[in-house]
Amino acid sequence: MVPACWVPACPSVASVRTKIAASAFLLLLVTACGSDADTEAASEVGTPSADASDATSDEGEPEESPTEAEAGPAAAKRALRKAVKTMKYEEVTGFESQVLVNGDTFVETTGVAVLSGWEATSVFTRPREKSYVMDAKSTGGTVWMQMRAWEGDSEGCWLATGFSEYPLGMLAMKPDVPVYFSLLFGLRTSGFANEAGSVMVGDLNAGAAINLLLGEVVLQLDLTGVQDSDRVPVEIGYDGSRVTSVAMEGADVLAMIERVSGPVPLKARVTLQIMDTTVAYPSPEKEKPVTVSAPPADLVLTADELKSGCR
Repeated sequence: MVPACWVPACPSVASVRTKIAASAFLLLLVTACGSDADTEAASEVGTPSADASDATSDEGEPEESPTEAEAGPAAAKRALRKAVKTMKYEEVTGFESQVLVNGDTFVETTGVAVLSGWEATSVFTRPREKSYVMDAKSTGGTVWMQMRAWEGDSEGCWLATGFSEYPLGMLAMKPDVPVYFSLLFGLRTSGFANEAGSVMVGDLNAGAAINLLLGEVVLQLDLTGVQDSDRVPVEIGYDGSRVTSVAMEGADVLAMIERVSGPVPLKARVTLQIMDTTVAYPSPEKEKPVTVSAPPADLVLTADELKSGCR
């Protein structure tokens, strides 16, 4: 997807700690202009990070992909490195993220990452209630968002997020490079999980894992003791040439945090225990060329202008 010099660093745990308050402020500003149901749906949503790991190092390793799971951990590590390297140079990398709470889809995000930035659509759903849709995009270091439910003078407007602010607390929506893509560079594997070699046992650095959580949950967490070197178990899907999915259980994030930082508040603990997150990567053949551009200037507004709209 990108030249070698353009490999983004995933957001660190420290950045999550220091920046999420600003994200919460933006959340309040945005939802204040929507309906009560809009506010409810958005107030429970969330950010990630990763470090250089098995996924990005090619040093001294042959390029062959393993054909059998029994080839061992070394073959799985080579396969993961080659898969991530392949995806790094794709012109368009699609991503599909799902956050499940108690088995129900709570947030579903579909988007693409390209050299010029990214664009995505998120659907927030509560059981037996109306779904709400947010469009977001980023290029040139700025992230913009709009709610399709906005009406009147705000209809069709794009809200420019400020420094360290995230659309509806979606911490994965970083400027220029979304964590849905950058997390690939923080993956590690210890081997294949099945004989077919289609699933790897793996882990992800703590920053990336936390950024995939619901923002409402992260606000309740004490991350003081958490370091980027801490890891969270994940399951990695593999098709022989690319990573096809990364699946993470909230219970594993909970275990990591409690191991290094101590007890987690009851509400956050209960939510993490029933929350699962998956990021899938469709075949690149399905993705059309995309150039992400900034919204027209006359449709852009700041948080201070949100109530008056752009019309």
